[in-house]
Amino acid sequence: MKRLAHYLERYLAGPALITEAPSQKLRGIVVIPCYDEPDWATTLDSLLSAQPVLEVDHEILLVVNASQTSPQAVMKHQKATLREAHAYASQRLDASRRIHVIPSLDLAPKHAGVGWARKIGMDEGLRRLALANALDCGYLICLDADCTVREDYFRAIHDHFQQDIKTPGCSLHFEHVLADAPSQKHRLAAAAYECHLRYYVEALRFAGFPHAYHTIGSAMAVRPEAYMKQGGMNRRKAGEDFYFLNKIMLLGNFSECLSTVVYPSPRASQRVPFGTGQAVLKNMQQSQITTYAWNSFLEIKATLAYLQQQNPLNLLKGRDSRHIGYSEAFQAYLDSGDQWHALGRCGKDARNVSTYHRNLFAWFDGFQCMKYLHFLRDHGYPDTPLKEALVSLRKAIRPSTPFGTLQTELLWLQKRQQTPWLSRCLDPPKTLTQKNG
Repeated sequence: MKRLAHYLERYLAGPALITEAPSQKLRGIVVIPCYDEPDWATTLDSLLSAQPVLEVDHEILLVVNASQTSPQAVMKHQKATLREAHAYASQRLDASRRIHVIPSLDLAPKHAGVGWARKIGMDEGLRRLALANALDCGYLICLDADCTVREDYFRAIHDHFQQDIKTPGCSLHFEHVLADAPSQKHRLAAAAYECHLRYYVEALRFAGFPHAYHTIGSAMAVRPEAYMKQGGMNRRKAGEDFYFLNKIMLLGNFSECLSTVVYPSPRASQRVPFGTGQAVLKNMQQSQITTYAWNSFLEIKATLAYLQQQNPLNLLKGRDSRHIGYSEAFQAYLDSGDQWHALGRCGKDARNVSTYHRNLFAWFDGFQCMKYLHFLRDHGYPDTPLKEALVSLRKAIRPSTPFGTLQTELLWLQKRQQTPWLSRCLDPPKTLTQKNG
């Protein structure tokens, strides 16, 4: 309870928003931000149609949010959503899956957005689990108001946390519903975006990066203890999921829940700077869809392999360690942000290989890896056509099978990534073979 008191004092979004006492069987909270969403009821219908977990209860928190400066039309829509959602909740009284509608229509413009909306809901969910004495056995689930879920959604997530008692959180398998796209052009744009996401994760896994997991806000779940330990959700307007899960992964034992599916909408949208909607819109406007160059991942693979083989004492030499064989690209990257000292700290107090690797990937985390990838893109490895990148990926991991169409490649990647990563690793990253890596 000390950690809860610390979190409540330092990080909590605000006062309690739900007065009704939770069920003492409450274990899971589904948090759904809802901003200018036309199909939120479809999402709730999908959740209520999913199979309940008879031995426990869940709650669904719909956070209807807006900025103080939201356009008048959006504010009007949000107020209507509030009325309709309250009516929806009152007509569907499922004791095992109670729906709570949380109004948040006056968020300060500086931070108003999906990150803050998630934080409001997750902080309230944390309170609810605390009241149900479930901080040690509950979980917080993130979903979006344009998604549907497979009928085994609740059971799969509950069983995942029951069976993997050491995991602090997980990403869930997702598949965009391409059939809902209004045109073939739209469908191909959405397929290309998901191919890009899956190519990125698969290429990082090929490179030996230990934190190569999807970071999709509508397909993730965490334990309350991990949520509190890492300072809760951030208030970013976009990319909040990437930064949040990156912190959770640093705790070690991050996992994938692959026994259910979240189905995000493939719609085009300009509501946030990046994400599915913006990417689909961009893809529809481009004559050629591009992604990160395969050679960038080969560079990362060589760099990570070299770093993991190093004597940690060499890193303490900082710039004087150039002679030990870093690639020109990695040396230039370290110079660009004066990162030699940060790399050197990875070797400090490294009593053994396990500690060194843990230090190394606490520094070279998902954010640092993304920065390096962007550096490579801007310094010799420009983005390449998506098809070309996918061909290179397939040649590297399954050379006997030729490239098909974009949609057949997507199906292949979806199926491949529904198999647990480590079970198909011929040479798993060293940090993943250790419990605390």
